[in-house]
Amino acid sequence: MTRSLFLGTWLVGVRPKTLIASVAPVTFGALSVPSRALCWPLLFLTFLFAMTLQITTNLANDYFDFIRGVDNKDRLGPKRLLQSGAVSKMQLKSAICIFFLAALLTGITLCTYGGYIFLPFVALFLILSLLYTAGPAPISYCGLGEICVLLFFGLVPALGTYYLQAKDIASPPILLGINAGFFSSALLIANNLRDYEQDKQFNKMTLVARFGIGFGKIEYCVCIACAFLSLLWLIKKSLFFSIPFISLFSLNSTLQLIRTDQFAILFQRTAKWLLFHTLLVTLALLLCQFS
Repeated sequence: MTRSLFLGTWLVGVRPKTLIASVAPVTFGALSVPSRALCWPLLFLTFLFAMTLQITTNLANDYFDFIRGVDNKDRLGPKRLLQSGAVSKMQLKSAICIFFLAALLTGITLCTYGGYIFLPFVALFLILSLLYTAGPAPISYCGLGEICVLLFFGLVPALGTYYLQAKDIASPPILLGINAGFFSSALLIANNLRDYEQDKQFNKMTLVARFGIGFGKIEYCVCIACAFLSLLWLIKKSLFFSIPFISLFSLNSTLQLIRTDQFAILFQRTAKWLLFHTLLVTLALLLCQFS
């Protein structure tokens, strides 16, 4: 196998298009701190911890969903490593262990900066990265995925990043974490809408699989609405926070995808929307920093 083919194969499992879900809340939390007070090595470690955790979760999802039969030849979404036969089970388990160990070591290092108050959170993140699809009652199979994403791809990393840097708690990282969490939850719901039939067949009882397509459509819209509502409070602090509302230009086309049940395209559109929205929020935070 050539180097380019090898890297391309593993990029399928890493799912780089979804990594914005872990990058966004850390970015928002960091940019809520005055730039002159930022500790850049600490910020690098925080990004590394968040990304290795998500990669561990993605690879574990690939492994355990295949083992349970959810990822098979009839899968509608992108091909997965085991499903496509690109790697063996042993190779995938080794990759999971490598990224899990990297997250563990990075998390322990973060605790030396932030204090051992962070140790339970680091341990919880590590456990959840596997239990999302592993174990007798996986989180994603019990309808708890959205709550998990809202907290651990939104509020907790944004506020945790801010606290690591500022040793304090403030409202902007809380609201921005909620913003990132609801957007990432919408991305998860789009994924669950796409996989509705297959999830029901294999008893993967996401909220969409449990309550139906109609519920999932409403849930998606509520998450997007809550994401933008969380920014309204920040506009009171600075008008720069009106900039992210520019991304609402894609709302009509997104709603059209929902109305016509084009859920595979909806997932791709939401991932791009999250990326663009994150860039706009980042721009707003930078303008606040230097205004």
